Amino acid sequence: MQAAGPAATHAADDRGAAPGALALRLRDPHRPLLGLAAAMGVLALVAGVLTIVDPREILGQPAWAKPLKFALSIGIYAVTLAWLLDQLRRFRRTGRALGTVVVVGLVVEIVIIAGAAALGTTSHFNVSTPLSIGLWSAMAAAIAVVWLITLLVGVGLSLAPGDDAARTIAIRAGVAIAVAGMAVAFLMTSPTEAQLRDFQGVAGAHAVGVADGGAGLPLLGWSTEGGDLRVPHFAGMHALQALPLAALAVEARGAPHPAAARRAPAGAPRRRARGRRRRRARRPHGPGPRGRARDGAERARARGGGRDGRGRGDARGARRRGRAAPGRRALTGGGPAGAWEDRPMPSSRSDVVAVAVTHRPDEAALPEVLARAAGQVGGLVVLDNDSPAVDGAHWSARIAVPTGVEVVRLAANVGLGAAYNRAAAIARERGARFVLLLDQDSRLDEGCVDLLLAHHDRRAARGPVGAVGPTFVDERSGERAPFVRFGFPLNRKVDAPAGGDVDADFLISSGSLIPLAALEAAGAFDEGLFIDSVDMEWCFRAKAAGLQLVGVADARMLHAIGDELVRLPGGGTMFVHSPLRLYMMTRNRVALWRRPGTPGVWTAQDVPRMVLKLARMTAFAAPRGRNARAMLRGALDGWRGRQGPPPAAARR
Repeated sequence: MQAAGPAATHAADDRGAAPGALALRLRDPHRPLLGLAAAMGVLALVAGVLTIVDPREILGQPAWAKPLKFALSIGIYAVTLAWLLDQLRRFRRTGRALGTVVVVGLVVEIVIIAGAAALGTTSHFNVSTPLSIGLWSAMAAAIAVVWLITLLVGVGLSLAPGDDAARTIAIRAGVAIAVAGMAVAFLMTSPTEAQLRDFQGVAGAHAVGVADGGAGLPLLGWSTEGGDLRVPHFAGMHALQALPLAALAVEARGAPHPAAARRAPAGAPRRRARGRRRRRARRPHGPGPRGRARDGAERARARGGGRDGRGRGDARGARRRGRAAPGRRALTGGGPAGAWEDRPMPSSRSDVVAVAVTHRPDEAALPEVLARAAGQVGGLVVLDNDSPAVDGAHWSARIAVPTGVEVVRLAANVGLGAAYNRAAAIARERGARFVLLLDQDSRLDEGCVDLLLAHHDRRAARGPVGAVGPTFVDERSGERAPFVRFGFPLNRKVDAPAGGDVDADFLISSGSLIPLAALEAAGAFDEGLFIDSVDMEWCFRAKAAGLQLVGVADARMLHAIGDELVRLPGGGTMFVHSPLRLYMMTRNRVALWRRPGTPGVWTAQDVPRMVLKLARMTAFAAPRGRNARAMLRGALDGWRGRQGPPPAAARR
């Protein structure tokens, strides 16, 4: 199939092509991408005509200018991506599947843009109505997927470079710059200070320092009065075409360059590679560093030392690979991080101190929460985060606190992170090996802690355990929450088999049994996050430290998520939070997106998820306006790095 446009031109493959020869045909054309490019060419013609004949304007630009620009850009990108996928030497089948996903995402975007132009309204940053929010959320999710796939294609091309050095460098640089340029779009979605002060149904802007809709370049619309994020976005996006085209143009003209000067006849790279492999096979292990490394590895294997190459036997190699060596015990005690404590098992209830954190608790429900936990652990402490007195008395004076339960009243609301760290300190002071974290509404089934301890001991035989958590059931809906493994485009929800357990990437803090040594290995809880995502951030670090997070099927806990449960039109339910909690959730999620230790796969799926959450909370949960303002303010503060308790403005 003849490829349209110069971006589809590429060098002949290495199967006998002459040096410098360029093939004009794709070896394996991606028909959905090329079909999309052809459709965008037709749309560009139609939009160009409408730009001339339709007198309407949107933000000072012709109504059909945006569909025209996006049709041209998407068409060029589709042809380029089809060419890049044809260059893949590995993961070709996966690459073609991802290319089809890109087609779907770009079709969603251009349909919404063209539809908005036909209606005479804006498509980007429009959160004025529930329908507009839903459409904008769909666009944001689609583009986030396209951005990630572009990144993955770039990684695939980097893992298997081509024979021509100049072309390989041009492709890598073009993809890297394109990914960076596309990422600039995320900056555009943050609401400005003016939008937060006077919310008018718009969240995000192209211009910097001035409002959108002012004087700009013809057709492009780039601001001539201030900065404009579309400029680096455009430059980055089209570096994907410009740099490979430049390299191909040099090859086509036969101009000398270092890579061409060193290029050997067809087949020579393969012959040289085979020659190098033969010489390495014949070469004795010499005194050089590689020879010494090979000699050391062989000596270690001969002694049974595994792959660690240090000859220290199975124990160190097994620990390095995350498994307990025979005769060793688990990481259980309060020793230094990484210590393997040689204490007898099994663990028992007396090893556990439970700490329940409260703030304005439900006084009717709290006694049952405490009674259920007190009989399953060696000690129970309540840390109260400065609950105000009612009628001159603290709640602890009005309810029946079980015998032996200690209530510690904090002088200020320090948040969950600081309270959890205080809980760990209390457990250490009492000589415990574990701390069990509880919320003020978490009700443990009988035997829950015994099951958590048993599964901890079983998993500890494989390697250090970070936390063991129960299956929790929402007390209002009766829904049993699965455990979570991070994935893209959606997280994978896994159910533990009856009597068994599963590996998880995240456990909620409430109900989690945590060895104190795991807190030393992974670090303390982040007190700056204050309340939401405290457990999520700690789980990231625990997994990075090589600790297991274990979900147990038969250990059961009743727990309520959110302030209420809302039934959605057409079926389904949604957990609803107050505007203040929405602010904290959004602020801390955005903050985690920017942290280097956050798993990229989690960020990739969480960005569109939070956009959809904004749409749902604004469309289906009252108070809609306050919900939208709280989440937008949280996104801005999270991007700025604000930490600690919520500001006064977020409480209104």
